[in-house]
Amino acid sequence: MPDGRRFEQLLDDRPELASALEAVLEVDREIDQWTFDDVPLDSGTFGELASTELIEKHGDGYSIADRDAVERIVSGDTGTDEMSASNRSLSASLSLDQVDLPLVGTAFAALAFLLAFRLFSWSAVFRDGVVVLSGNDPYYYRYLVEQLLTTGPFDLSVLSSLPQTVTNGEPLLVVTLSWATSLVGGTPADAGFVLALYPVISAVITGGVVYLVTERVSGDRRAALAAIFILSILPAHAYRTSLGYADHHAFDYIWLSLTMLLLVVSTTRRGLAPGRTAAFASSLGIVVALQSLAWDASPVLLAPIGPFLVLKTAMDVRDGREPLKANAEIVGGLAVGTTLVVLVHTGLNWHTTKVSAAPGLLFLGSVGVVGLGEGVRRFDRSLREYGLGLAAGFVLSTGSALLLFPAFVTNALDSAGVLFSQGAIVETQSLFAAGSLPWLLVLGPPLVTTVAYTLYEIKRVHDGHAPSAVTATYAVYFLLLSVLQIRFVGEYALVAATLSGMAFVHLTSWLDISNPPAWLSATMEGDAWSPSRLDWSALSAVAFLLLLVGGLGMIQTPIKTSQLTIDDGAYRTADQIATYDETRDDPHTDYVLSPWGENRMYNYFVNGQSQSYAFARDTYRPFMTTASNESGGYQMLSGRVEYIVSTGRWQPDTIGARLQEAYGGQRDTAPALDHYRAFYESPDGQYIAYEVVDGAVVTGSGRPNSVLNASVHPPVGEDSATYRKNVRVNDHGVYETVVPYTGTYQIGGRPVTVSESAVQNGTYLSAFDGPGMAAWSFDEGNGSTAYDRSGGYHFEMANASWTEGVNDTGVRFGRENGYVQTSRFKGPSDDFTIRFWIRPRSTVRETNNVIVRTSTSLPVILRPNGRISFRIPGMSEEFLLAEAVQDGEWSSVTLTYDGTTKRAYVNGELVGTQHVETTTDIPKFGRRLAVGGGFYTAESSFTGGIDEMRIYDRALSNETVAHLADRNESAAGN
Repeated sequence: MPDGRRFEQLLDDRPELASALEAVLEVDREIDQWTFDDVPLDSGTFGELASTELIEKHGDGYSIADRDAVERIVSGDTGTDEMSASNRSLSASLSLDQVDLPLVGTAFAALAFLLAFRLFSWSAVFRDGVVVLSGNDPYYYRYLVEQLLTTGPFDLSVLSSLPQTVTNGEPLLVVTLSWATSLVGGTPADAGFVLALYPVISAVITGGVVYLVTERVSGDRRAALAAIFILSILPAHAYRTSLGYADHHAFDYIWLSLTMLLLVVSTTRRGLAPGRTAAFASSLGIVVALQSLAWDASPVLLAPIGPFLVLKTAMDVRDGREPLKANAEIVGGLAVGTTLVVLVHTGLNWHTTKVSAAPGLLFLGSVGVVGLGEGVRRFDRSLREYGLGLAAGFVLSTGSALLLFPAFVTNALDSAGVLFSQGAIVETQSLFAAGSLPWLLVLGPPLVTTVAYTLYEIKRVHDGHAPSAVTATYAVYFLLLSVLQIRFVGEYALVAATLSGMAFVHLTSWLDISNPPAWLSATMEGDAWSPSRLDWSALSAVAFLLLLVGGLGMIQTPIKTSQLTIDDGAYRTADQIATYDETRDDPHTDYVLSPWGENRMYNYFVNGQSQSYAFARDTYRPFMTTASNESGGYQMLSGRVEYIVSTGRWQPDTIGARLQEAYGGQRDTAPALDHYRAFYESPDGQYIAYEVVDGAVVTGSGRPNSVLNASVHPPVGEDSATYRKNVRVNDHGVYETVVPYTGTYQIGGRPVTVSESAVQNGTYLSAFDGPGMAAWSFDEGNGSTAYDRSGGYHFEMANASWTEGVNDTGVRFGRENGYVQTSRFKGPSDDFTIRFWIRPRSTVRETNNVIVRTSTSLPVILRPNGRISFRIPGMSEEFLLAEAVQDGEWSSVTLTYDGTTKRAYVNGELVGTQHVETTTDIPKFGRRLAVGGGFYTAESSFTGGIDEMRIYDRALSNETVAHLADRNESAAGN
């Protein structure tokens, strides 16, 4: 029985078949049984008619099965409005029979195959109850979604005040994912689950749409099934829609594929009621609007609508169709899309003006192109004149835009330049970049079949097949974009799957494995195949060809997917940093510096801030490849970076080599690093986590100009792991070195214990064995540093010089405001002694001269009459006045405080005492300790010499003071 409903659908797809059916009907009226040679049709057209069962085969002849039914179809009287009861019954009885169960089962199997190829990353994404997204960018969207969840994604006031990074980026994607997350619970954990699954959902949707596009374009369901299979194993599409890879591309694929489908459908629709036309235009407009709102580079994905419409209108003019009527739905759809985007842009402030203007510009262009085509048709002009009109319109519209909207055009061109700029990122490289053969890895053999069938689709366009205008346009356009940047190869994969599916069916036919393709055959028997109707030999041959075409993709897809997943060592390192950070009680940034390709992942799990990798991209590699000194770029990182992830292989002597192979210690000729402390190492040693620390400063003594060895076991690695450092002693016999680890160091054979507090705060630790808390001999005689060979509080000299001292040399203050000082002194907090030798240059002064200054007071002053004035710093304002010291002579001065009494000694003799009232106060020296220097005025600066200065954390006895007054005392004396 004739399948009239199927033919009605075929006429919707191919309106030009109506005239072919009329020609067959005319022959059938004259000849009862006729042959293919009797009808004025080509084999392809005849095959499409025969597939409807309107034509019956009788041996070597043909006839129309039901001439009356065909008469009604040709006349347009299908009985829709007054369908007889029998017809209704017939329709009902046919509805179930029309379901091709083997075909449906095969289609679902194909989609299941596609789904399986998107789940290779399952174990890498779902780990220990945590969702570990693949790649770097998905953590950007994860951050944005979680931020939006805290403010309420269903609140319109929130949607209109989103951060600029969202509104000017991918607002629809972020909001859609936030809505989905809210529906399943709304927690950060739910967000991770939604983001992990969404690319897979996109893959299944686009697979179904590709099936429909292919079936519409080819008329052959075998090609549509093959297209799903090929899409499944195209790495270009597979890795961007794999489980866990939640970036914007998977979202874009949905709207792009739907746009292609609706354009294909628009080329096959004819004479529909106004209501259905409006519904279709609205559907296209909604999809165009959603595509526009999905990505800030959406104009690039909408652009092929323009050349398609130019080509389609040319076909309409050539084939005698009315362009205005044939393309009204497309123009109307662009009008609807423009309206929706403008409403969202003005209402919610989504996207910049240049992005929001894209649908409007397409709409204006479509009006111009279709209007031009309609004019050419009505006035019976040629296609050449149509082309000249397009060129003139392009020049005129471009010139007008430059004249009327120069800033807009400049901004758009600048944005395009940024988008298509070549950089170090892989996705900005060409599909045919030299060396790595990226086309083979992301597309493989299907690229060859796609290019071949793109040429064939261009031929079909020339022959008048309107749906091919869509596939030909999109194939050429996205191939060119992929040649510019490989980031667009996923979009190209959508149309490549369709064309490769068609090529595959053609190849099986050429090898005599299957019937000819529907678009080439005189019958449609080949289109009705299902696996149950193939013998095993044919199935084996088809399977072999599938492996031949898709084998490389089947291998490369899991490889490419695994390359995107987060390595277990990297995730474990991020988790350990996060655990370690929870134990830290500091105001640091918690920022993790790592390879930029995983930087968002590290910072998401450690501090939740994964919106940018720019600093890591610009800093990590230059930092790791620097052959730096001990500071190792600390000043650049301090205050910005708290943790560093070391991984990879680096050239010898670089920071990277020292971090990766020596825990920051000495390596060959490269010095040890001072400020990076390892606290975690992955079991395979591939990842080492470092904390950026101030480092403890150890100062001590050794043989002048010698090199001491310092070593300690770090808290990572094997028991034999050691942090080693060479410590250089200067020509004064003093060393000063920074160390990042806690523990007991062996420095020159002497143990030095470094605490956690010292490492975190940059505390100075003394390895001297000199007398008291501090002991400055001033015996250096050159340079600008006077070394404390007891407490390590070295003085820096300013406007002071070296002079002959009590023993060897001393320091002379001969200029205004000359002094020596340290800014890290930790003074005694109870009993103390200050002792020094002094030689004033003049006892005739107009004001007090400062001898010792602290952060809180002036505890030691030389009066104008030469008497020494002493008070307790930060505690008492009362002065104890001692006897005068002799001008031009070295005098020993000792000042003590035992908690109740101040005492002053000159040359070993007690010359003054003063009782201090009982108080709860304690001495407060502060961090600054200076000798010399003015106070208020330059005239208060001491002039003369100072030598052999000591500070003790106890009050020396009378006997000890007398003993130490000996002029021959040395710096190492007791």
